[in-house]
Amino acid sequence: TTPLEAINNVKKKGEVEKIPDSQETEEIIANSNGDLFKIRSFVIQKYIEKPLLINERKFDIRVWVLVTHEMKVYFFKEGYIRTSSEIFTMDSSVIAKKNVHLTNNAVQKYSEKYGKLEEGNQMSVKELQNYLTK
Repeated sequence: TTPLEAINNVKKKGEVEKIPDSQETEEIIANSNGDLFKIRSFVIQKYIEKPLLINERKFDIRVWVLVTHEMKVYFFKEGYIRTSSEIFTMDSSVIAKKNVHLTNNAVQKYSEKYGKLEEGNQMSVKELQNYLTK
């Protein structure tokens, strides 16, 4: 089901659906009128073995998007980039090392290298653009 199909399903059938992913869960809920809705949600995730890197480290891009009921999309331009503290490798000796593979601040803040290359392991979108155009 695509996002548009899911929205159309809500309008046509009164069902609430989310985009299909790899792990499916189902839940039945009722609204204040006693109408039943079937909610299906999924998680899609694929680990990228050869990611684009910044200074040999993994990163993710955090941005915010608002989609209205009328399907208008608003993109907030002031996103930011989170970086890992450690050099990326798929070597089996460090495969479980979170500071290599996860960029979450909750994980990275415990690294001895946290904040050494970027304050708080974060970059602005402009800093990323400058890095990519070097």
